[in-house]
Amino acid sequence: MVLLRADQGLSDGELAAGLMVGDSTSWRVRARFVTEGLESSMNERPRPGQKRKLSGAQEAHPGVIACSDPPPGHTYWKPKLLAAKAVELGYAESISSETVRRM
Repeated sequence: MVLLRADQGLSDGELAAGLMVGDSTSWRVRARFVTEGLESSMNERPRPGQKRKLSGAQEAHPGVIACSDPPPGHTYWKPKLLAAKAVELGYAESISSETVRRM
């Protein structure tokens, strides 16, 4: 959409406001189109950092568990409990409580 709107003569600020993206996003898409071509500007580049360990479906499981009653002796689900339960139920091979907290 950025490129289609840019073709209509809109500025980066107008593009960003109309598409609800940041000014820098519209600028980057347009710059990649000019320097690398259409195909590159239409596809996201790999993001830096470690590869995701869980799929979207696997990430949903701790949320579902959190909607159930907590284990006896607890008044609510803590990230550490959710992580342990997700592994116990086989939703993931391993998952840290920090990963659960961020989800």
